[in-house]
Amino acid sequence: MKKEEQYNLIEGTDFVVLPYEQQRFILKEGIPVELTVNDLEHINNILQQAVENYNRNIKSLWEKEIDLKNYKRQYIGIINKGGEKEVFVNCFCSQHIEDAPYWKNKLVFVCDGGNNFFDVKINLAKMIYYDFQTNGYA
Repeated sequence: MKKEEQYNLIEGTDFVVLPYEQQRFILKEGIPVELTVNDLEHINNILQQAVENYNRNIKSLWEKEIDLKNYKRQYIGIINKGGEKEVFVNCFCSQHIEDAPYWKNKLVFVCDGGNNFFDVKINLAKMIYYDFQTNGYA
C-alpha cells in the first residue's frame, strides 16, 4: 500500500478530514487547506506530545490517562491570516461513537464526558499545539 493510500478516508480508519466551511466558529479567519501525508504525520506526532503532556499533569482523581489508540479524530485545516497552516483536532473515545457513522461527516460536539472528548489546535508552521482542552465533568 502506498503511503498516501493509508490516509484515504475509508471505512474503519481512525480519523477524517472535515471541510472548514462548516466549522468557521472553531478556527476564525482562515482559508481552507488540504492536509498532506506529511501534515498528517506531523499532526500525529504533535498530538502525541500534547497527550503525553496532559497525562503527566493529571491532577484530579476522576481524570484518566488518554490513550490515543482508543480515540477517533476529526481534522479541520486552514491557512491562518499569518499564512500559517493550522489544524483543529477533535478527539473522542471510539466506544462512544462506534455505531454512529455521522462522525465522518459532521463535527462531534458533546458537553461533559471528561477526557473521553478533547480537542486541540496545532500550528504546523511552528510545530506547536495550543488550546488543549478536555470536556468538563457533570
